[in-house]
Amino acid sequence: MDNKKKMTFTPGAAGAGNTPPLGPPGNLGAPIGPQQGQQLQLNVDPAELACVVCEKCSGKIFEQKTVLKQVSAIQSPTGKEGILPVNIIVCSNCLHPVKDFVKLLEK
Repeated sequence: MDNKKKMTFTPGAAGAGNTPPLGPPGNLGAPIGPQQGQQLQLNVDPAELACVVCEKCSGKIFEQKTVLKQVSAIQSPTGKEGILPVNIIVCSNCLHPVKDFVKLLEK
């Protein structure tokens, strides 16, 4: 009998405003998995997966934080300046961002 746990992935559950989870490095912001409202069944045992480790302190616990980016009137679909909240993942111990999110902190 297969003892792997089934994990349910629901796109949009990752952050405020139903931001989709990010894809692999190099695809920042690219949604992964099925479209909004659909579920993907993964037959994976989490105990068999490798942990992501903080590059700075070797921590294994991470949390979601929000970076606020300024949107110019030219970039905005409304023609008005605004603020875009962008979810990132940082180490809970030292607050160092996961390397896939460092580009979002530049500028």
